[in-house]
Amino acid sequence: MNYFSILLKQDIKWHDKMNSNELNSKLSNDSIQFQNAIGEKFGSLILSIFQFIGGIGLGFYKGWQMSVVLTAALPFIGFGTIMMFKSISGGTD
Repeated sequence: MNYFSILLKQDIKWHDKMNSNELNSKLSNDSIQFQNAIGEKFGSLILSIFQFIGGIGLGFYKGWQMSVVLTAALPFIGFGTIMMFKSISGGTD
């Protein structure tokens, strides 16, 4: 809805330059791109977060001593994961 209100606030010269078919096509393509970018990935992110929290909770419930040791290793695992993603993507920044 925000996208539509921004379109309405455009100067009249912008609408004169735009073809109505081009505008409809652009709106359709932008909404599809937004859905592809956010839709499934956001759901996967939420699922992963809850699996992580649930796994940590279950680990502490079943065997808290081992969970403390593994929780202490999390920063090292995270650092290794970041380095792996950087090497895969080829980025040095």
